[in-house]
Amino acid sequence: MARASMNRKTILFSIELADRELFAKTWLAMEMVKRGFRVYIGTFRAIHEIRHKIKSCIFFHKSSYKRRALQYKRQMGAVIAVMDEEAGIAIPSRNLDAFCQFRYGPINKEAYDYVFTIGNGYTRRLQAMPNLEGVRVVTTGWPRIDLWREDYAGIHAEKVAAIRKQHGDYWLFVSSFGFTSRAGMEHQLKNAQADKSSYSEKWVLSLQNVYQALTNYIDLLRQLAADPAQKIIIRPHTSESIDEWKALFAEFSNIEVIREGDIAPWLLAASGVITYRSTVNVQAALNGIPTVQYKINEIDGIDDLAVFKVSKCAETVSEVKQYLDSFKSADEREKLKRDVAEMLGDEVCALSGPTAASRIADTLAQVDVRPQPEIRVHPLMQALSYGWNRYKYAEYRLHKAVLKNRRMSRFDKMPNGIQAEEIAAIVRLMHAVQAGGATESAPISCRQVLTNLVVMEPTP
Repeated sequence: MARASMNRKTILFSIELADRELFAKTWLAMEMVKRGFRVYIGTFRAIHEIRHKIKSCIFFHKSSYKRRALQYKRQMGAVIAVMDEEAGIAIPSRNLDAFCQFRYGPINKEAYDYVFTIGNGYTRRLQAMPNLEGVRVVTTGWPRIDLWREDYAGIHAEKVAAIRKQHGDYWLFVSSFGFTSRAGMEHQLKNAQADKSSYSEKWVLSLQNVYQALTNYIDLLRQLAADPAQKIIIRPHTSESIDEWKALFAEFSNIEVIREGDIAPWLLAASGVITYRSTVNVQAALNGIPTVQYKINEIDGIDDLAVFKVSKCAETVSEVKQYLDSFKSADEREKLKRDVAEMLGDEVCALSGPTAASRIADTLAQVDVRPQPEIRVHPLMQALSYGWNRYKYAEYRLHKAVLKNRRMSRFDKMPNGIQAEEIAAIVRLMHAVQAGGATESAPISCRQVLTNLVVMEPTP
């Protein structure tokens, strides 16, 4: 006998990059479930496949979704909410107005309803943009940054312990260049020349500066690795080739190149962090972990950043070593945490007090969407969806092996797909941390609806 399905308000969360988004979106989904919502977490394709089964919902997306926003508003009765995770603290303030025009220029009240921002600086700029008149802009902070709070460090405790046991003491280098060689830079340049909207002399200069930074950092890592007692783990950006990074440092036994899972446990297990223009600086500093950027002052236009302010900009290899070795005591690390929280002030909301996830959930809980039944997908459609996914995976493997395609695929971004078992495990872990280690199950059920689509709702 089929179980009864209660009508509930429905919200859809799209996922593009599992390592960066899945924990935070699950965290936010838990807050929505607490407020009585039925939540669907899925890939863009999976959500698109069920669009005809929804009559009223909230569609929560990671950026302006120019291709589908108006369509979903009409087809699904969707209230469109945006939280752009590119609009963070790694943008120089001198470039922020132009960046906001680029990222939020397509947004208007005909297709969009809510924009959530990381801090008041963005909110002020967006509220001054004429095209956003009629769209509600709300300062909430980011759920991803909620999970950087010390209160939630226990989420990663088991993984941190395992990493430290396997790798011992190490420095973590987090790469964010987007390429690993001159050929990679020239490939980006060629693509930009083909896309006239993103090509300019200023952009070319910026790309050349990034390449100069890359060569500086490669030289730095080689000099640091000359000390065989110093372990270094390189975590490449998702747009960079792991194999190319491994080839660059193949001669060094004390350097490993690893990109697996969420960055948080690798960060928390490190004794120091080396970065280039990354929000990881803030994540590390808020946890009392020192971060260094190398020769940044030599590269025009990127020292006006929150991620720059919370880290040390070293000009020599010895400065890098000295700074990362200077945070040995708990008092020094606690002071770093306090200083960074005070420094960020206006730029990042919800570093203390109510979480960003709860602020977003409180706002969306007031949205007037009609409750609807749980979505049921016919077994034939489930089989077709699974078959199409397997076909695309085989095509992806062929392109990688035969055509040597470097383009990032969704199978790179979500190697395990979106699985109910994984989301349920995250829910149990987060619930246990919130409950102070209590072992009772969270009052939330998770079920696979379709390939790469999971539903979460209150346990009956």
